[in-house]
Amino acid sequence: MLEQIAQRLLGGGDVGKLLGPALGQLAAAVCGIRDELSQVRQGLEDVKASLGYEYGRANPKLPPFDPYRLPKRWLLEAPAGETAEPARVKAALSSPARRGFVENLGENPALVTLFLEPGDGYGEQRMTLELLPGRVYDITHAVDRVEVAATAAGEVRVQVLAQ
Repeated sequence: MLEQIAQRLLGGGDVGKLLGPALGQLAAAVCGIRDELSQVRQGLEDVKASLGYEYGRANPKLPPFDPYRLPKRWLLEAPAGETAEPARVKAALSSPARRGFVENLGENPALVTLFLEPGDGYGEQRMTLELLPGRVYDITHAVDRVEVAATAAGEVRVQVLAQ
């Protein structure tokens, strides 16, 4: 196609005969590059999908992580058999926490419940775990609220750090 355009623009003279085949080769090279780029783009989409299945996909409604925001910290304490005041993470951060940890600083096991409020067609989600003394649970998912309850073994002290 470029070869024909060159013939029309440059006429049938020597210049047209010289540049016509070169422009044809250039057009073929550009088409080859376009094909290679589409293959690379497809490969990147495949890698993105693969990483999404492995590590999860970020919800576009959650704001991106900002490394310039310092994390918030809560110290939750409860006497034996009682529940501590919850750490209202979403209220303090203006969005659900997506990074951080929950650490048992006490000498007794603690029952830790992580909550995610209803939204996007899901009801309230919760997960309860028994956090042994000196253990840490890494927050790698969205969390709106953290509640801590002491077992019959004794009082508990739990630290929550969230971003």
